[in-house]
Amino acid sequence: MSTTSPGRASPSLSAVPNHNGQARDDADVFFALPPPAIGELLSASTSVNRRHRGDAAWFLRVCFALAISACVAAAAATFDDGGGSWSELPPPVWAVMALAFACTLWLTGDDEVCSFVGTEGFALARRWLGMFPGRASLRPFRAATRLRVAYTRVFRGDDYRGTSFAFEWLDRQGQVVFALRGDFREYRVDLDELDIDAIAALPVHHRFYAARAAAIAWRLSHAASPVQDDDLPIISARIPMA
Repeated sequence: MSTTSPGRASPSLSAVPNHNGQARDDADVFFALPPPAIGELLSASTSVNRRHRGDAAWFLRVCFALAISACVAAAAATFDDGGGSWSELPPPVWAVMALAFACTLWLTGDDEVCSFVGTEGFALARRWLGMFPGRASLRPFRAATRLRVAYTRVFRGDDYRGTSFAFEWLDRQGQVVFALRGDFREYRVDLDELDIDAIAALPVHHRFYAARAAAIAWRLSHAASPVQDDDLPIISARIPMA
């Protein structure tokens, strides 16, 4: 499981760390490979792990979806002809039941993510409930000449609700080429700068780690180029009390 770039061999997935620098778990499962154009692979993370596949959660979702679809079907059958056995349900009711089942699974399902950081770009692949895996799409670093990093601490009155982040790569015209956004919680919100050690525990595949790793790789790849690197001051946003 390795990729190559012109003139350089990229280490295998088992040899590179997570985006936060920690050693990867041997039970990690990558359902996609990094594209060759990513260059030398620096870090990789996945939300799929053989030890934590979530089989119990999957079973509960299926049971919940069956219960919802059965209730919808029963209501539809009652509305349609005043009741009857399951074998007598008309095709439209079965169609409604199948739709309710699929929608419930969709709404309660989780995205699975693989992400990769290389010397030439960042790549991301997604799949839903272990199905429909796609190829890892590449965001090439050469397309961006500016990196903008912003953090916003959100308060409701005096109650801290969390911190959102946005790592945005822009081209020469100031248009966003690609971005990584998300949120986390801090233990200390009285500091003017972000304290990495004061961030609440995050899973190793969290998008914040991927964004930081991509930012570091982008800065190194553009070390000899005239680029703009903006670390904006932390903003405090206050939501009015209801």
